[in-house]
Amino acid sequence: MRFEPSAGKGRDCYVYDPENPSVHIVDMSENELEIPEDYTRMEWREDMLAYTTEPFTKSCVITGELAVTLYISCDCPDTDFMVRITDVDEQGRSIKLADGVLSAKYRNGFEKAEYLEPDGIYEITIRTTKISNAFLPGHRLRLTVTSSGKNFIFPNSNTRDGFDSAFVQKAHITVHRGPKTPSRAVMKRENTRG
Repeated sequence: MRFEPSAGKGRDCYVYDPENPSVHIVDMSENELEIPEDYTRMEWREDMLAYTTEPFTKSCVITGELAVTLYISCDCPDTDFMVRITDVDEQGRSIKLADGVLSAKYRNGFEKAEYLEPDGIYEITIRTTKISNAFLPGHRLRLTVTSSGKNFIFPNSNTRDGFDSAFVQKAHITVHRGPKTPSRAVMKRENTRG
């Protein structure tokens, strides 16, 4: 059974500054990529969008790979998109379950870079690491979107030269929502009893 958390119509904006990247708490150099960690404080950043479901009324088991589709605009030729799925408990703690990242210029495949135009709206799909998690009654699922993850990826310069650029610039990013731009997370929900 597919499960699609999606937001209502509208748009959300943030500014990504390569000189002030958000932090990926678990350091890949320690080989701890899939260790759960509390991202509650990170989600307060102004360069991060957060979409949260209503509390589950009964246990909901999500298993497998997740796909996050976003309709985005950006005033720079390229930037990164990093998504994270978390389990939010009754106290508001937001524990990471899975994440994924994609450079916008490779949204249609890694064979050829396709740069963004400032007035365009582009569909991108980011696949995450696989999970198996039971969201307990009272818990919520949260999807966060940002454009950086220190310790996980090098900061994208928002130029055609990617992270290996002498020049960096801020990116003004919009995530579009609605019937014509259905930004959403798609995941597999297991059929459970109770």
